[in-house]
Formats: sequence, structure tokens, C-alpha cells
Amino acid sequence: MVEAYSITPFIANDSYLNSEQRLAIITGPNMGGKSTYMRQTALICLLARAGSFVPAETARIGQIDRIFTRIGASDDLSGGKSTFMVEMTETATILNYAGKNSLVLMDEVGRGTSTYDGLSIAMAAAKYLALHSQAMTLFATHYFEMTDLANDYSAIINLHLDALQSGDEVTFLHNVKSGAASQSYGLYVANIAGIAKPVIKDAGKHYWLKISLLNKWNYLHHYHKNTKLLSNWKICRLKISPPCRRYSYYGNLNSSCSLQNNYSSANN
Repeated sequence: MVEAYSITPFIANDSYLNSEQRLAIITGPNMGGKSTYMRQTALICLLARAGSFVPAETARIGQIDRIFTRIGASDDLSGGKSTFMVEMTETATILNYAGKNSLVLMDEVGRGTSTYDGLSIAMAAAKYLALHSQAMTLFATHYFEMTDLANDYSAIINLHLDALQSGDEVTFLHNVKSGAASQSYGLYVANIAGIAKPVIKDAGKHYWLKISLLNKWNYLHHYHKNTKLLSNWKICRLKISPPCRRYSYYGNLNSSCSLQNNYSSANN
């Protein structure tokens, strides 16, 4: 459907999940194609399970019993539920019912509350899905801190949607590549959406101020972590909680799901 109505060529990407790599954290620019990549994977799995042909060069779809999604933002005014409450209710359902043969799509979990509350919830949910539920999961986020999970857990990998920047221009390549993205290009997207130039300029000042403070924090954290300098964990006026010591998990990973050539494939 996207290819049929798009004026630009549709970029095909491979998808691959298995028992050893069950959760992919997907970062990249706004409008880069993260949601499209996730949805096409789910649709291909659904078509395959229904016995249909799928738009892929090759596809190996294993035992997928259910597909869970947490995508988009909406509220329930008549039910007295805010946007964040709806998001958390949907997340709770997924965490409670997803199993090792489930395919889970999580898009921007935690964005409806404060930064550190949302980041904490998103990281904990990702770890739970990968280590406890063992569900095959595509987890899109703009919380770049989440990409550190791939360094600590072998079941978690990083993917990103590629972009090319030249001066003030950004070209979204829509290619899925291994590793984490470096930024989200939110200011660029706001600019092409028509946000007033003075607002964009002022936002840029705030952005670079935060980046400089964060870089200073990272420097202090990496080079002075064993000194009293970090004793109160409030350097540079950034209220960053101390990183938790992550634990190891040993489980029975006996299911696999592989999704190939954008489009997908899943194994069991």
C-alpha cells in the first residue's frame, strides 16, 4: 500500500529475529521509516499465517500465535483515560500476554510522561519482553539511552534507519542498518513542517545547550566515575539517576523468528 501510493521508490529492508536475537531496538530520524518497517513486518507475518503470498524475495515464517502492537497516540475522554494512560494500558496488556511465539511492535513507549519516567518505563519494558516474555519484538524509540541495552544483553540488538545530512538539508534513505542512530533530526522535520523560523532558531539554541551539558556529563561519568565528583549524581544540573548494575539472565531460548528481505521471515 505504501509503495502503491508513494511518489518515491519504496525501499525494501530485511527483517530477522530468532531465539538468540529476540528484540531489536530501532532508532533513527523522524519520518525515517521506523513505523513502516515495523508494520510491514507484522503485515507480512499476518499474510503468511493466513496462507497468502507475501511481498518478499524469501520469507520463513515460524510459529507466531499472536501479534501485539503499541503504536500511535490516542486518548479515551469518555472513559477518563489520558493519552499516557491508554499507552500504559496497552503496554500492560502486551507485557502480561505476549509469549515466546508472539510478535510485538512497540512504537515510542513512554513519550507521554516526563523524559526520565518514560525512559525508565521503556527500558524496563524492553528488557522484560526480551528476557522474560521472550517475544520477538521490534521496539522503535527516540530514547538513545536504550541502545545501551544491546551491550548488556545478547538477546537485544540495535537497528537504525539511515539518513544523510548535507549542510542544513537531510535526506532520509529509509535503509535499515545495524547499530544505533546518532540523532533524530527533529528540528529539521519541524522546520519542513512549517514551524516559524524564530521558533526553530530558539529551539536550536536549547538543543545545543542540552547537548553540551550532556557531553560534559558523559565526560565526567567516563573519566571520573571513581571519584567523589559523582557522589550526588547531579552533575551539570542534569538530574540523571545513577546507572543500575545490570543483571545477567539465563533462560531457555528455544524459539526463533526470522524475517528476511524486508519483508520478513520468521523461524521456529
